[in-house]
Amino acid sequence: MLVGPALQPDADAAPSRLYAATFAHGCRGADGEARAGRPLSHNAGEGAGGEGHPSHPTTDSPSPTTWERGPGGEGHPSHPTTDSPRELGGEGHPSHPTTDSPRWLGGEGHPSPPTNLPVAPHILAVTRNGAALAVRLARELDATAWVPERFATETGASQSYTGPVAEAIVQAWATGQPLILIMATGIAVRAIAPLLDHKANDPAVICLDEAGRSVIPLLGGHQAGANALAQRLAALTGGHAAITTASDTQGIPALDLLGQELGWRPDPTSAVTHVMGCLVNGLPIACFIDPTVASLRPLIEQWFAGCHHLSVVTTPTALRDERYAAALIFSPHHLADLWPTIQSKSIRYHMPLLVAGIGCQRGVPADELAQALHTTLRDAGLDHHCLATLASAEAKADEPGLLELAERLGLPLEIVSSAQLNALDPSHFSPSAASSHLNLPAGVAEPCALLVANGPILVNKRAWGNCTVAVALKRTEEQRNRGTEEQRSRGSVSLEEPIGTQNTALPFPLSHNVGEGAGGEGHPSHPKSVT
Repeated sequence: MLVGPALQPDADAAPSRLYAATFAHGCRGADGEARAGRPLSHNAGEGAGGEGHPSHPTTDSPSPTTWERGPGGEGHPSHPTTDSPRELGGEGHPSHPTTDSPRWLGGEGHPSPPTNLPVAPHILAVTRNGAALAVRLARELDATAWVPERFATETGASQSYTGPVAEAIVQAWATGQPLILIMATGIAVRAIAPLLDHKANDPAVICLDEAGRSVIPLLGGHQAGANALAQRLAALTGGHAAITTASDTQGIPALDLLGQELGWRPDPTSAVTHVMGCLVNGLPIACFIDPTVASLRPLIEQWFAGCHHLSVVTTPTALRDERYAAALIFSPHHLADLWPTIQSKSIRYHMPLLVAGIGCQRGVPADELAQALHTTLRDAGLDHHCLATLASAEAKADEPGLLELAERLGLPLEIVSSAQLNALDPSHFSPSAASSHLNLPAGVAEPCALLVANGPILVNKRAWGNCTVAVALKRTEEQRNRGTEEQRSRGSVSLEEPIGTQNTALPFPLSHNVGEGAGGEGHPSHPKSVT
């Protein structure tokens, strides 16, 4: 390697302090004032990465053991008929429990949202100074530093390479972990170009100079967490994170990450680019928040507080209005009749908010349980992608069919103790055969769904041969807190759009029923005598 005179170090010069362990980079603010930096050893900022979310069924064809994806089924609750848009604004944030299977209700209660630790990145450098920075960043991030072999000994790097850096990048890329490339952006871009696949699969790639002054997320800014990782790196080096995504510079939430910490998923992901483009370009966007999940509105308003071109509509049919270039939908219903006409310009969020309470006789196969659950949801107009948890009684904790169903769906099976069920007033629930042979006067499906969700029943118990199914809506922390205060003040609680029976003996409404279902039979008031 030939080095020109301009790059040759002065033998008599004092060694640079830039990479000394105690050196703190300085910076200038927008006002031009110099500010002291922090030493690299000071861990500033939070790690890159995101929150976990529960698994969801992956099979798409409707059958006794699989689920259909997207629209399907009949029925939908009525909504207010006013279509006038309203601007968003407000605050609030619900909590979201984690998922384990099986789990007992009570005792520990609902734990905090799951947090995935950031994936350890690979840091690759090409120069001596870059190698020194790579090693120190690796210590801070619990990462792997890849440096040229000739610098491995002096820097104490954990891994070295001998060939072109592009070959090392190929090896590191194959791990799927974030890449931090301490090199010129041209080298980085040429090396990763042949490896690019899709933003859903590509790792985060961040490029920075050997002084750590410019930290540039090249790839996976949102979905792979490159923007967050770049901000952490900039905090560590005292440099500047050059975030270029329009949503970040405008303070607009990334739609593909919206509600991720709550387990939400956008559908279809192919529409994210279109809707995001409308959002950052100020085009009119409609937002429908289903009355069933009205308690989420403050959170959604907080996310979109600065988007004055985004308007709330009060009926889903208003989403068809041609004046709206795009639409956002927050609903546990699949909107079967409407969705095909708006899906090209819309994103709907699958929110794990539904709890299915299931009672069954001994030995009922998983296929039969799956068919009963699928049909119950379809007839009520509910989206199976919004299932969060299955719930049943203590006597069914080891039921093979239930355990298999939970495993198939990737959902937890939450068990309610007999003591909890027997503490309930049976008059609040549909008659049940469990009152005799299981000594559970309140039954299984309805009370289990109610207790696990800590919220209202959406679908009263339906009987299906050898099993029963009921569905309840998970109650957010905000609802629980508000409900407790309301109950203290006036002895009862109501949700925003009360439908069905209000019950002052419970800390939430017993019923918030979504309709009579397809086929005319609806939800029988006296189901068959099965558990």
